[in-house]
Amino acid sequence: MTNISKLISINSHLLGQCIEMIETIGEDAYTKRQSPIYTSSIGEHVRHLVEHFHMLLSGIAAGTADYDARLRDLRISTDPSFAISTIRHLQQDLERLSILDKPLDVRLTLSPDLGENVVVSQSSLCRELQYLQAHTVHHFALIAMILRLQGLDPEADFGVAPSTLLHRKVQVAL
Repeated sequence: MTNISKLISINSHLLGQCIEMIETIGEDAYTKRQSPIYTSSIGEHVRHLVEHFHMLLSGIAAGTADYDARLRDLRISTDPSFAISTIRHLQQDLERLSILDKPLDVRLTLSPDLGENVVVSQSSLCRELQYLQAHTVHHFALIAMILRLQGLDPEADFGVAPSTLLHRKVQVAL
């Protein structure tokens, strides 16, 4: 199994975990904000990470990933069914990717000030899939905290980094 195919598999798995999480909570929990404890809803975190996947996948043909150009589609953050449908499409698109690594330019806005504030750096599909994995787990950790604050219990490994899960396994085995 190549590095790309491993990364495609783990990212698809993470998107599947996201679908399972959405399916187990109600729309109220998905869209709820409780200021000042948490000002972004679970749905807003889902929208943010889903749109990062979309920007990578839509930029591959042009060789550029611009995560700042997200559409910010409010339906993803407010309609759990729409979010699930969008995530399933992303999983299908991910699984159709070539297993060959390729170079990509990544655009990043450095500050909210107008002017010359965009940097373009060299990356690769493999590295960006690694980024998406880490970024998704990070947002899952925030979602897990929000779920707990709402009195809901996420799956035990939801929002936990793979290296932490491996460390825990090793500790149990000792």
